[in-house]
Amino acid sequence: MTSNDALIWLHEYSLRLPTKLPLSVTSEQPKIYCFIWDDAYLRQQNYSLKRLVFIYESLTQLPINIFQGDTINILQQRPEKEIYIESTSYPPLQEKIKTLEEYKTVKIIPAETWVNIPANKKYQRFFQYWKNAEKQLIQK
Repeated sequence: MTSNDALIWLHEYSLRLPTKLPLSVTSEQPKIYCFIWDDAYLRQQNYSLKRLVFIYESLTQLPINIFQGDTINILQQRPEKEIYIESTSYPPLQEKIKTLEEYKTVKIIPAETWVNIPANKKYQRFFQYWKNAEKQLIQK
């Protein structure tokens, strides 16, 4: 573990290893994937027990480090200079990323999607989303 390692922070909206890292991360460069189980943050999000179990079970299937504690404190104390994070439109995570940028260089990894739906598009029901997404999926 050195300051030249690439630290990739996974959050609850990116529970998979990113397949496309920025070109600045070389193939020889050691990569450290991590998730931070932040009890206070998770309680604040009011996630159900089922959601927490899903997150936990998803994490156990990945070759990553799981740290427990305050997200910002843990990432701030890491020796890596750059932290790679998959993009998110979730405001609480955007706030954490903005705070983290005060201490580290943060590089955003574009999210991999199957469908291209604008982040600002809001749906009242899943069926409305699905009608839009299905059109794009059938074309592929």
